[in-house]
Amino acid sequence: PLIGTKQLLNMKTTSLPDTGSYLIGLAVIINSILLFDKNKFISKSFSFIVVLLLFNFCQKQPEKINYNNEDCASCQMTISDNRFGAELITKKGKVLKFDSIECLVFYSENFNQDEIYSMWVTDFSNPPELINIKDAYFLRSSEIQSPMGLNICAFSNTDSLNKIKNEFNGNIFNWEELVDLVKDEWH
Repeated sequence: PLIGTKQLLNMKTTSLPDTGSYLIGLAVIINSILLFDKNKFISKSFSFIVVLLLFNFCQKQPEKINYNNEDCASCQMTISDNRFGAELITKKGKVLKFDSIECLVFYSENFNQDEIYSMWVTDFSNPPELINIKDAYFLRSSEIQSPMGLNICAFSNTDSLNKIKNEFNGNIFNWEELVDLVKDEWH
């Protein structure tokens, strides 16, 4: 579809205008108003509002994952388990969402590294809170079933990590080791 959502075979596709389209529409509206502004009060007010809006559009922050309603950018499965969601944010501000850490790793390793702004994973002990991969600790345990089967979860601190590790066993990884694991054992 040009605009909207449609089920195509086993995946849901959505086509919506992106930030640029909204900015162009806003510029047209503002220019139309400014043409008829006699006392320039509206001009100054709109200028302030536009600056605030542009500042808001330029922020590259993770978004809340809409579980059971969004699809993984890598495998196209519906993102359903709030303990394992992940996001990749591009330098242009586009947010790609994933149903598991292994999908994020696989996708990011096949993505232009120069275009990646940041990557985020769900804190297993505090879902759906997202943490930057640079600040995350990773655990792989066969007793914790992740959506794509490598059974990887992330934690924001070592206390939470060790608590879950003591309960479920498993191996601790850093990001680089996790990338190697996914390359060796997945796909």
